Amino acid sequence: MKIAVFLPGFFLIHLLLGRAGSIPYGIAIFHKWYTASLIIIPFDFLQILFFSFVYKLASKWSRMNNLWRMMRINIKKFLKRSRIKRVMKSERKFHSSMLVRAQKWGELGVIFIAGVPFVGGGMWSGVLLTRLLKLSRIRGAILLMTGSIASCLILSLGLFGIKTVIMKLF
Repeated sequence: MKIAVFLPGFFLIHLLLGRAGSIPYGIAIFHKWYTASLIIIPFDFLQILFFSFVYKLASKWSRMNNLWRMMRINIKKFLKRSRIKRVMKSERKFHSSMLVRAQKWGELGVIFIAGVPFVGGGMWSGVLLTRLLKLSRIRGAILLMTGSIASCLILSLGLFGIKTVIMKLF
């Protein structure tokens, strides 16, 4: 009976607020941290599939319209006529070293970003980072799942501990 009441509300809360809202809701309904985590982790896995599909669809759409290619050609034409070209060359060197550093720490960054339950983190940002780092789908999914599981367990244990302390005080 609890599951029938729990799932519609949980789905909306997880969609709108992410893990930061759905884990407290799951703990409030089931009173056990591991039950809430076991229900939330599959929803995060479904988010990985959904966001990967959205990014793949968006990249196909941008390639079909040649939007990026047209923008790149126009920027190159503008830079050939301006004095900014020398500045842009030095910026490109700086960005290439930053890209190397991001690729070096990128896999740990994917785990961390996927595990952050607040604004700027989560599955949406994690999937975007895997696409930007050009990781394989399987490797990216494993990294995202690792971050999701770690975050769900840490957050649910922490919130359950806070709930237990508050219940003992009152």
